Amino acid sequence: MYCYLYVFSGSTLIAIAKLELLNHFK
Repeated sequence: MYCYLYVFSGSTLIAIAKLELLNHFK
């Protein structure tokens, strides 16, 4: 259960990081 939560939180952090990078490149 904790492993699934860890992967989910990790994927959300990566998604947020990608959005931040896209905003910087604009």
